[in-house]
Amino acid sequence: MNSSISISSTTNLRLFFDYFDEKGIEWRSVAKRFHFPDGIEAGEHWLPTHHLMHFLSTVMGETQGNVGFEVGQRASIALFSPEFSEALNHCEDMASGIRLLMDVIPRISNHVVIWPDKIEGRWYLCHRGAYPPNLRGFAQAEWFRSFLLLSFCREFLGTTWHPPSVKMMMHQHLTAGVQYQQLSNNISFNCEFGALEIPMAEDYVAVTLPVNRTSWIETLHALFATYAVLPHFNIDWLARLCNTSRRTLQRRLREHGVQFRTLRDQHRCARAKHLLVDRAISPTETAWHCGYSDLSNFNRAFIGWTGITPSQYQKSG
Repeated sequence: MNSSISISSTTNLRLFFDYFDEKGIEWRSVAKRFHFPDGIEAGEHWLPTHHLMHFLSTVMGETQGNVGFEVGQRASIALFSPEFSEALNHCEDMASGIRLLMDVIPRISNHVVIWPDKIEGRWYLCHRGAYPPNLRGFAQAEWFRSFLLLSFCREFLGTTWHPPSVKMMMHQHLTAGVQYQQLSNNISFNCEFGALEIPMAEDYVAVTLPVNRTSWIETLHALFATYAVLPHFNIDWLARLCNTSRRTLQRRLREHGVQFRTLRDQHRCARAKHLLVDRAISPTETAWHCGYSDLSNFNRAFIGWTGITPSQYQKSG
């Protein structure tokens, strides 16, 4: 799997294919227009995520209703990924399940980031994709992902559990006619990321850093590679994720001869270069992928990293 390209497994679409067939919605001709492999509903293929989202949006544009919401209600971990469901059976509690989820999700959709976070005294299971809310198909994908995470939580909290509150990135006007109380009675829209409020112990620790010096910096690099693309990624956030203090994290980084900002920028720059040249996507889309909602801020950052603008770098590649 090429991690420089935002790709998703077609297993993500199986529930949609079943729904389309059940409702008599023609989708195979659309799949051919997108040059999807024959028999896509039977095997596993890795395809560009934006193609899959555009495909879903195209099919749904010819139907009525909110398909992502309806399919999401049918979603379960067992149907989505039997292998992951089996692995969850070996998790002692939700904390170990979340650790497994954080490890597995990049293998299923490398454009999705999952993390737990304590916000205003309450724990949330957070998620964010690499695409902005104005992309075609975004709302459908976010509904589906939110319900899938609800299914994950119910593996530990019971089949009738609902989150006390939910955060969604989509705009509220896209929910017209949707009975979204089936997800939660308290949903906030236009948020920076999606999230489900979850019951976790006060002493819950999301990530435990190794004591060994070499393993410690390797783990830090892995965390930066995953989370540096988040807009709110800063040293305080990372320290909180790892249950350590800002001062301790800074000291340990200095012991390895690096600074937080340097590591963050290295990972963001590497991601941006891959997207601009290997994927040849626009600087605007690249900015969102790398944690910038504003193109001018991304341009300034990229010039600071490379000495040239993203457009100039893309042309030179």
